Amino acid sequence: MELSPASRPSRIDLVDILRGIAIAAMVVYHFSWDLSFYGFVPWDVDSDPGWRWFARLIAGSFLFLVGVSLELAHRKGIRWSPFFTRLAVLVVAAALVSVATYLTFPDAWIYFGILHCIAAASLIALPSVRAPLIVPIALSALFFALPFVVQFDVFDAPWLAWVGLGSLPPPPANDYEPIFPWVGCTFAGVAVARIALAVRPREAWSRFRARDGATRMIAWSGRQSLWIYLAHQPILFGLVGLVALGVPSQRAATDQERATFVAACVDRCTPLLGNRTSCRSICVCAADDIEEAGLWQRTVNQTLRPQDQDRIDQIVEACGLQIQGEPPNVSGRQ
Repeated sequence: MELSPASRPSRIDLVDILRGIAIAAMVVYHFSWDLSFYGFVPWDVDSDPGWRWFARLIAGSFLFLVGVSLELAHRKGIRWSPFFTRLAVLVVAAALVSVATYLTFPDAWIYFGILHCIAAASLIALPSVRAPLIVPIALSALFFALPFVVQFDVFDAPWLAWVGLGSLPPPPANDYEPIFPWVGCTFAGVAVARIALAVRPREAWSRFRARDGATRMIAWSGRQSLWIYLAHQPILFGLVGLVALGVPSQRAATDQERATFVAACVDRCTPLLGNRTSCRSICVCAADDIEEAGLWQRTVNQTLRPQDQDRIDQIVEACGLQIQGEPPNVSGRQ
């Protein structure tokens, strides 16, 4: 995201380059997530520790650069008009992300993701740019430490999950950066920018310029990062989805996915056959054959085409005949 609340002349190319690197990393992460979602790669981006840390580093870098940009833009006096203009754009963009993800992933919609946190961090950290250096340093430490020291039951309410101080896991979301500890990255950015400017005057930093084409492209993407952020995932997700319509997924089923599938299958089968043991055998057989047919990820994601559903019906029927000679209707069709 283009996170600076200032107008273009208040930014230096070095910050644009750092932001461009961050947005490039985010595109890589989201493309990998899309490939994982549609089953084209063997790793699970949502749960793999390496990918989760990669996502945290990307989010942290954006929020850190918010602090840097705030310090560069407002260290000589808060420029209210450009600040509130940029804040309004961020709020609208965050709302669009929430609406779009609620329509697409209602069970894991983004109610407080990176854009929401950036908007909140901009407001919360703005006063610190005019405060003594110890203030952003102390607040950064406080925001990082507090969630690991105290939790409050009052923040367990779903509508307060954005605070990040609840004692229970928050509602599921495809992107979640609560106020605590993430705004600590923004305070850290304010402090680091203040120290850097004290060590080396801004005029010295501003002499850095992107000279080659690749660096200029990265700097340009840093200046356009908000729009790249809003556009890239719908485009990537749609393109990978189109490819998935013609190419079967080969990702292996996880133990949890198999257990969930088999349990739901058994629950549908048992009233029809009256024999839970036979139904379990049929459903385990069906899970094996669905995975072998390359239809597992589409089944889990509920993105089956009519011909895929026909193939699954055939698999279930074959398993039913194999187990006891009578195919149950466990596919969900009437």
